[in-house]
Amino acid sequence: MPSPPLAPDDGPIDMDHLQRMTLGDARLEREVLTMFSAQAASLIGSLAALPADAGGAGAYAEGVGTRDRRIRRC
Repeated sequence: MPSPPLAPDDGPIDMDHLQRMTLGDARLEREVLTMFSAQAASLIGSLAALPADAGGAGAYAEGVGTRDRRIRRC
């Protein structure tokens, strides 16, 4: 028996869900998709502007701080 896919393979947007949530209003569907497109482009631009190591540095500093607090409590 084949396993189901780990992620849906019908595209990044669930059009059936969109249609249900907009009650089948095509104009509203286009408006939601336009807003999604604008937000996605903005987020991609913001992510591209981050330094390559920004995420790792923040996670490391927080992890070190957590470990230091644990040591002090013991």
